[in-house]
Amino acid sequence: MANILFLAHRIPYPPNKGDKIRSWHILEHLLKSHTVHLGYFIDDKKDMVHTSFLDEHAASMHFELVSKPGQLLRSLRGFVTGKPQSVVAYPQAKMKAYVRELCITQEIDLIYVFSGAMMEFVDSALEFDIPYVVDLVDVDSAKWADYARTSIFPLSALYHREAKTLLRYEEHAAKKSWKTFFVSSAEAALFNRLTNDSLEDKVDALTNGVDLEKFDPENYKEAKSADTPVVLFTGAMDYKPNVDAVLWFASSIWPYVLEKYSEAIFRIAGGPVASEVKKLGSQSNIHVTGYVEDMAQEIAKADVIVAPLRTARGIQNKVLEGMAMGKAVVATTLANEGIEAISENTIIIADDEHAYADAVLEFIEYTEKAQRIGKNARNFVEAEFAWVRTFAKLDKTISNLLKEPA
Repeated sequence: MANILFLAHRIPYPPNKGDKIRSWHILEHLLKSHTVHLGYFIDDKKDMVHTSFLDEHAASMHFELVSKPGQLLRSLRGFVTGKPQSVVAYPQAKMKAYVRELCITQEIDLIYVFSGAMMEFVDSALEFDIPYVVDLVDVDSAKWADYARTSIFPLSALYHREAKTLLRYEEHAAKKSWKTFFVSSAEAALFNRLTNDSLEDKVDALTNGVDLEKFDPENYKEAKSADTPVVLFTGAMDYKPNVDAVLWFASSIWPYVLEKYSEAIFRIAGGPVASEVKKLGSQSNIHVTGYVEDMAQEIAKADVIVAPLRTARGIQNKVLEGMAMGKAVVATTLANEGIEAISENTIIIADDEHAYADAVLEFIEYTEKAQRIGKNARNFVEAEFAWVRTFAKLDKTISNLLKEPA
């Protein structure tokens, strides 16, 4: 058993969006075998209700509430310090004091740094020679570079600066850490290419998993009752790539589907919801649900899951969860990156609007094919993306780091 400090840029509970799904499952696993101290920020007041739950499980805990206006104001410091704006957007003093106090008094064996932004708080670890691993999840600098390429001035210039400074920061984090994790082999390989493979021995993939008990179609056999075809997109609908995906689908793909199935429904599930997405809900055949309590049930009610992302990093949980629920999934090449499901057997890949619409229509029309691919998809996820595989690799890494028997 080790004494571990877990630092996260966002409260690691509940597991209702991409980064929180990963942070919670890793934290939950660590809590089973180790003493865990917990530091994090909260960017949504609604999540304050979950602090007592986490406090019951952590040996000690420190959290701070941050607001979007406050983060925006603090991010301006990046122009003065030369650091990424997304990194300096968090308050510093209290979290640094918490970390330092733990390093002095609690004999911390290891720090698990979840996201690059939390690297700002490990100065004490270096001072006291405490090892730490950094879970960067995605190559966020590449995401900002994508934004820069698809935006106009002045945003393109701001995004380009963020991409450049953040890559330097990610490289610095990897150099200082004992091990740097990414969510997929593809992300790890991309980082190695961007840093000229100089850190290859320190970089590894720690793949996401799926809660196969929660996302189990056997629990929702009666969920799909109406004959109306339902096409579903899931995710946080204030996230730029998700917003772009549903806007593109609604304007360029959905009309082709409605030509043949005028009664079909395109459901967009997940919150919070950006204003552009809310406007889509004014169309009779598009339903915007906002936050849903049980995403597995929402998926169970759908005929087809779509992931038409044109900008994507890491592993798309929306794709894995749809596949785990035994659903036919239509995804872009980018949405399948990191998952590498076999096209035509477990998933359909389409990148232009006509091919995408044809794939959706085929799954609506030929339910037997949809069911066959959905069954294959479930088997694929069970074999490749069970959390137990991830935890085994994590445990081995920690044991090697602490020189304990695996």
